[in-house]
Amino acid sequence: MKEQLDSAAQALDAKAFKKALEEIFDSSPPELLHHGVDKDVYFIVQEWMQTTKFSFSAEHLFAEFRPWSEAQFLTLVGYSHQLRGNTKLAIKLYVEAISHDCDYAPANNQLAGLEKPDCHSDLDQYLCALPFSEMQLKTINGIDQFTFCCLQWSPYLMGDMKGKTSDEIWNSEGAKEFRRSIVDGDYKYCNRRLCSVINNKAHHMISVKGMNKLDDRPDTGAGLQKGSASKRLHENSIFMKEQLQKDAPLVVDRPRHIFIAYDESCNLACPSCRKEIKQPDQGELSRMDDIFELAVRPLLKKGEVLLTASGRGDPLGSPHLRSKLQTLCGDEYRNLKLNLQTNGLLFNHNGWKHIKAIEDKIEDIRVSVDAATKETYEILRFPGQWCEVMESLEYLSKKKNNLGFRFVINLCIQKINYKEIPMFVEMGRRLDVDLVNLQQLINWGTYTKADYAERNVVSTEHPEHAEFISILKAAYRSWDRIQLASGLPRLIA
Repeated sequence: MKEQLDSAAQALDAKAFKKALEEIFDSSPPELLHHGVDKDVYFIVQEWMQTTKFSFSAEHLFAEFRPWSEAQFLTLVGYSHQLRGNTKLAIKLYVEAISHDCDYAPANNQLAGLEKPDCHSDLDQYLCALPFSEMQLKTINGIDQFTFCCLQWSPYLMGDMKGKTSDEIWNSEGAKEFRRSIVDGDYKYCNRRLCSVINNKAHHMISVKGMNKLDDRPDTGAGLQKGSASKRLHENSIFMKEQLQKDAPLVVDRPRHIFIAYDESCNLACPSCRKEIKQPDQGELSRMDDIFELAVRPLLKKGEVLLTASGRGDPLGSPHLRSKLQTLCGDEYRNLKLNLQTNGLLFNHNGWKHIKAIEDKIEDIRVSVDAATKETYEILRFPGQWCEVMESLEYLSKKKNNLGFRFVINLCIQKINYKEIPMFVEMGRRLDVDLVNLQQLINWGTYTKADYAERNVVSTEHPEHAEFISILKAAYRSWDRIQLASGLPRLIA
């Protein structure tokens, strides 16, 4: 097939090049596909460019498969210029590709390598446990899909639920290929520029050297605080050491973390997430109930497991999840732990009644607040009320002290709130949270390109970027309970 690509390139025949690509793709499709691309040929073309001896105009030769993905097209054109030493133009094209698809991993990875060439040069000395332990269920483009982690961290799909069980998907060829990329250290399917795990290696990744020195005894983590990052990392290290010693290390018996992100039901319409309040009709409720019963509930009974709800809505704002959570008590769920991601408004005295029966299973509660003042909050978390969220945060702070779960507050950074970061940190101190999580604004399709550019102070091209960086650095150094998510760590390194 390479000969066909070479022939088309030599003749500068874009149609023939596209036809040859389609034949390669159809005869042997990649084991993992990028969710934002109609036909994912990036790795095929990248590998061909690295070996071909023919010179060509990438803009012309690749134009015919541009409709498959604008981001893919721009990244491949950028890579052709990078190979020729035109770094400045390559960077420009990678940035443009990201403006079309913010989580297009290849563009982010090429850009990361040019921004800070040595930033991830030691990744082969670290392991990420997520593809061996985590299974996320999302509805993407109307199809129920399993993924390995956040789409921003890895936009590649594990597999859809059509005619397959969750067990079959969990150890599919695609899943094993993803795990292979971790063990071999190439991290081929990860967004290395934006992944919070990769950009916080010391706190979230397993040192290969340290793992190999571990004592396998179960009490080697004694003394580590319950729910702490160090305890989790230690447990993951033991798990990965045992897994890699097996005859088939890429085959894992079951997921340890189930992440629900197929339910968009929420009591808010935050501009960073959606344009309107979303609540399901009866048909949608029935569909989600089926998903839970067929794909999720069986996984919750197989041993120690963490369930995260919800990655796209609010667990108490969702009639589906509210009803399902209440059923997760009894002896068959004795090994279940819960991580609840919420806007917090319903986590007050009245709302807690819905989860009272399972409160002993709660390991984490993460509240997205996004502001430290009433004025900013009521713009960004519409139609939430500041007095109500503060009441809930105070209530959760007291519950945390009684029940011992990990309490995290999130702030999604943008132009309207970045100057409130110091106040947000102080609010975290007062509430005695375990972590203040700062993350960058992502365009999930709710903003125009111009509107997003105006809001995104994380961008080096934003006129207020320098002031933002100054505030971020000072805040980060002010308290050891601050975590920088997504690609923020690279900005202050």
